[in-house]
Formats: sequence, C-alpha cells, structure tokens
Amino acid sequence: MSKNMSFRERAKILFTAHNVKIDSEGKEILLSSAEEDLIVSDMQSDRQIDALNRVTELYNMALLAMGDVQMSTVQYKLKSAYIDILVLTIRAFGDREEDLELSKKMRDVCDLIEPSDAKRGEGEPNIVMQSLWIQLLWAVKKIKKVLYSVEYINELAEMDLVGDSDRPLMDKAKECLEEFKELRGLLSILKLFRMYRESKIVRSKNYHEPEFIDLLDDHVKVMELTEEDRVEVRNKVNKVRKR
Repeated sequence: MSKNMSFRERAKILFTAHNVKIDSEGKEILLSSAEEDLIVSDMQSDRQIDALNRVTELYNMALLAMGDVQMSTVQYKLKSAYIDILVLTIRAFGDREEDLELSKKMRDVCDLIEPSDAKRGEGEPNIVMQSLWIQLLWAVKKIKKVLYSVEYINELAEMDLVGDSDRPLMDKAKECLEEFKELRGLLSILKLFRMYRESKIVRSKNYHEPEFIDLLDDHVKVMELTEEDRVEVRNKVNKVRKR
C-alpha cells in the first residue's frame, strides 16, 4: 500500500485519518488498524520512525494550540463586549447626567472626555475606555501569537496538521482580527477619539494609558506581531519540543 510513498505522503495519510476519526467521533474510518500498522511497518523498514515521532509531537502540539485559539477568541469577544457596553452607557446617560442622580463614579464613566469640566485641549479620552482598549489590544495580540504558533508548527512538520473540525475555530479567530482592523460596529468609537485628538479637543499626550496613544496613531500597526513577538512564539514551541 505505501511501499512507494514518501515519508510526507505516509505521514499525511496517518494524520488525516486520525483527524477524520476525531472529527466524526469515530463514525468515519479512513484506515483500518491493519492498514495503519502496514504503513507504520513500512516506515520502520525505511527508518522513518524517528521522523514520525517528531511529527507526532508536533501534531499533538497543534491539537493543544487549537484550545488556545478558542480561548483567545473568547477573550477577544469578552473585551469587545465590554467596550460595546461602555459605549452604549455613554450614549444612554452621557447627555442626561444632569437630569439623573448619578454617583460621581457613574458620572465619570459617562464622560467621553475626562475630567468633564476640562477646557478644550486639556482633557483626555475616557479613562475606563482607554483601559478596555488596551485589554482588547492584548487579546488581539494573543490571537495573532496563537495563529502564528500554529503556522510555525505546520512549517516544522512540513504539512498542515489542522483538522477540518478545527478550521472554523481558525476562521473565527481571523474574523476577530478583521473586526478589530476595520473597527466594525461600536469599535468605531476609536475613530471618534482619533478625531478629538487630531482636532485638539483632547490633549495629544500624557494619557492614563500611554499605549492608547499608539492605538490612536495607527491601531492596525500596533496589532501586528513584531519580530520579537515571533521569536518568542518560536522559542516557546521549540522549548516544548525539547522536553
């Protein structure tokens, strides 16, 4: 069956069969136990077992990475929802706070610019909003790092180890990145703060969250991984492999 196959072809068949079995919860079988044993036997004859063990290790790492993809996506959705809630709160109460008996803390949350009595060009964007945007940026960077780790694992394996059932997770993660990049929905509030800064309605520096200034300057640029980030991811993958 696999006598004339290359190592890569044999390994791809084995891992594809394993993914199909997992995806179908055992209902679909591409290889019988006898066929799988025959492929492994051929690999032993061709002294490919060490290489198979190496790719198997990477395959297991890819499976674990899928859990990180899912978790990082959930974290992004939560942070994004917090921003949505704050924007809606500001819209609902910000213009009516004089008519409501709001606590000092609530009034501060409802102000787009802090302090509320600041003169033009002296205040800064809502401090809570700044903090939430930094948390969202961290979530975005986490997604980018996890996706890069999967890419690096596949590169080391010289094949795609991601199963069909995990591809929707990858797609959801990538959709989060596009949402952030395009500032969809209520994330467009960042454009308003950017306009405030450019129009000198708020001051241009000395913000409660210094990184928020970087977001205002170019949120697309700061979401990208630096070479240092990529080295960090590769080192983590390689460290696990050496255990």
